[in-house]
Amino acid sequence: MSKMSKDEFVKNQILEGAKEVFRKHGYKNAKMELIAKESGKGRSTLYYYYENKEAVFKAFVTDFNQPLFNSLKTKLTPKNTLEENCFTYIQAHFENTANAIETYGAILNDLKEDAGCVSTILMQIRQQDLDIIKNFLVWAIEKEEIRAIEEDNLDFLATVILNTNDSVKKEYFVYETIQGDPVKRLKWIAKLLINSLK
Repeated sequence: MSKMSKDEFVKNQILEGAKEVFRKHGYKNAKMELIAKESGKGRSTLYYYYENKEAVFKAFVTDFNQPLFNSLKTKLTPKNTLEENCFTYIQAHFENTANAIETYGAILNDLKEDAGCVSTILMQIRQQDLDIIKNFLVWAIEKEEIRAIEEDNLDFLATVILNTNDSVKKEYFVYETIQGDPVKRLKWIAKLLINSLK
């Protein structure tokens, strides 16, 4: 086994242990000692690969979301309309979030108590979402579905779309202020947005 593959194997074992710790204890009550024990590694091994709990959590979130991003890379295409890409993005994200909450409800409880406890870490992985959204906006411009948008406004629009999606998920899952089907409401907002860009 090469050095790199051994490192990846050990990191995977740590992540598997971390998943169980975050599932049982949430983020706030997870401790590096618990992660080390659950992964069957010593604390020195854990700290060799991850500086702190935040680094482990970031790796955990990235790993959890990778299937979503892989799926979106195949489902979102230039052949689709902007509406199709937007709806696919919204649906996939909402299902991924619902799955995360079903599996890792303790983290949701942490968010309900202190919304800022993991938001800094989650902010660090947003760039993948922004790139995905910007891609399907550019495809729509190239197909003349919507009018041309200046680059800085395109970046801003991608951020607004992502923030809208994230805010509705937060209102639905964390604050529980949205009743009914939130995906249907997000699709309605997307239609309004798309129509305003024509």
